[in-house]
Amino acid sequence: MTGIEHVLNPPRTTLGATAADGRRFAVIALVSFLTLVDLFAAQAILPALVEKFQVSRAAMGFAVNASTFGMAVAGLGIAFFGRRIDRRSGIWISLALLSLPTTALAFTHDLTVFAILRIVQGLCMSAAFTLTIAYLSEHFSPTQATGALAAYVTGNVASNFFGRILSAMVAGFGGLEINFLTF
Repeated sequence: MTGIEHVLNPPRTTLGATAADGRRFAVIALVSFLTLVDLFAAQAILPALVEKFQVSRAAMGFAVNASTFGMAVAGLGIAFFGRRIDRRSGIWISLALLSLPTTALAFTHDLTVFAILRIVQGLCMSAAFTLTIAYLSEHFSPTQATGALAAYVTGNVASNFFGRILSAMVAGFGGLEINFLTF
């Protein structure tokens, strides 16, 4: 290694590599958490949503789970056009855009609008999810990829568990509007 190569790519010690990987894996878990927390959070407050919209449980369940339709569409879109999308920018743009329908859910009183906003959430979630998986596979060595993907799955599981609990608590204390604004 020449002098400049050594500065640009210093040899990593096991301790330094572990600490750096730990920080990266924490960020990966956080991105995963933020990507899917909205998917699970709404499911925890189904009874309150049924009451607010004065619809059947089936109708509300369909509206809440409409996000999966958006996820399927975005997943196919990324599969066909993903080569043209910068992974890192696409992830952050998707997550930033996800905040828009989530915020709008706090102010809607129409079930159709609610379902459309959930579809839009699904589009954003799936785009971020798919682009993150692609990013991880492209930017980590085979030995690091296991840890990176494990961190992503951990963030996903945490979003499922904590998203539901947090959503139920926030909705119980502050109401549905505050709940959606929190997320």
